[in-house]
Amino acid sequence: MGRGGFSMSDLKIAMLSNGDQILGKFGVSLDPDEYYTVEDVVIMKTFATNQGVGSIPLMFPSKERQIKIRKDSLCISPVDPLDELKEMHLKLFSNIVLPKVNVKI
Repeated sequence: MGRGGFSMSDLKIAMLSNGDQILGKFGVSLDPDEYYTVEDVVIMKTFATNQGVGSIPLMFPSKERQIKIRKDSLCISPVDPLDELKEMHLKLFSNIVLPKVNVKI
């Protein structure tokens, strides 16, 4: 485990100071007091609906697989995400390609 209490393989979710949530594999950078490193990043945008609050996952548009996030840009530190988010993240970043199946009835 890293000095931040988790290893790079641990999927976590944190809230940015702008209210967006960031889902990814958090680790501690070489300068652990300043930054987290995050791999396989998904930004969760929150929006209001008639039924309450929802969120949509947005892939982070970068060629880099790992990014740095300043710790002071978070208002909630990384925590374990819900199982549904873990499953969604696995589907988004899995290298398993499912074949297309054309079913005609």
